[in-house]
Parts: sequence; structure tokens; C-alpha cells
Amino acid sequence: MLKDSCNQYNAFQDSVLNSNRIAYDQIHQENPTSTIIENNGVLSSSVIGLQYQWYMDNSPIAGENNVTFTPIGSGDYSVEVFFVDGCPTSSEPYTFEFLTTSISKLIPDQFFLHQNYPNPFNPITSIGYDLAQNGMVNLSIFDVNGKIIKSLVNEFQNAGNYSLTWDGVNFAGEEVSAGLYLCVLQLGNTKQTKKMSFIK
Repeated sequence: MLKDSCNQYNAFQDSVLNSNRIAYDQIHQENPTSTIIENNGVLSSSVIGLQYQWYMDNSPIAGENNVTFTPIGSGDYSVEVFFVDGCPTSSEPYTFEFLTTSISKLIPDQFFLHQNYPNPFNPITSIGYDLAQNGMVNLSIFDVNGKIIKSLVNEFQNAGNYSLTWDGVNFAGEEVSAGLYLCVLQLGNTKQTKKMSFIK
């Protein structure tokens, strides 16, 4: 029994209409069938059946392989698009660069602590969080026994999107032991926690 051969695709960046837009079409097909476009801080696509890997500043963002992605901090974003089309293996990835996204201009609608990336990590991980209102903010790292390891933020902050890094050291400047740690973000009486894994 003969099976249909896999479709072949071309991909291109639409720099005429929008430098933050990519499109693809099947070979011999005249018009692009879909686009990835940046709009109001959300990079998205109407394409289904493809595979994606999002990057920030050339580093892969763990777990971000959906057709939509909301940036968690200012930086240079890119996405690798894999055309699978039911084939056992994907094509070579196409990488497209998006313009630097200025997150500081966007006001989030909820209080949210993003999962750090990479995770597990060594030696540095990035932590992003969203503040829907102004207030006193504390972001600290704890061990699994509840002992505070390092305070990264303890100040009044305006509503907005924030991103920082933790280099895996404690208050004394010593590298912590490998293991599980808790990142706790608090704004007033509201608190969120994410688990982080430090490896050596």
C-alpha cells in the first residue's frame, strides 16, 4: 500500500509588512497559509500541527513550545518552527528573530510568578513576575525546610512586568547545595510559590 509522501515547506520572514511576522507555505502553493505575529506583547500563531521552541536572548525557554507565548521580560525573542506534517521526523528548524519587546510599557491584569528558566539550572536562572498593582514586593528563596536562603527583592514597586536572575548563592555569597528550593513572591497579603531545582 502506497502512502502519500510528506509535504515540503518553504519558510520566510515577511519584512515588508511587519518585521515581527513569519509565514510559511507549501511548495507550489502561491499564498502563505499562516503567520506568527507580535501584537500587544503576545507572540502568537494560528498554525496547528507544527512544533515550536521559544527563545529569550538566545536561550531556550523551558516548557515554552506552544503556538502562543507571552514574553515575561524585556529581551530579544525568537522561535524555532518545525514542520512535521505527520512525517516521522521534522524538517530542519527555521529560526526567526523578533524585535526587542519593551515589556515595561505593558500593565498586567493579574499578580503572577512565572516558572524560572532554565529549570533545573546551574549556575544562573531567570525569574519573572507580573504586578497588577503598586505595592511592597518581596521575592525570596527558601529551602524545603522553610529556611530563607536569599532575598532578591524587598522594596516598593510599581505595577508592571519584572525579570531578575539568581546565581545560586546564599546571603553569605556561598553557592548553595544541589537540591530543591522554593521561590516565594509576596505582594501585600498575596503570595505565590514556584519550585526550583539547583543541580551541580
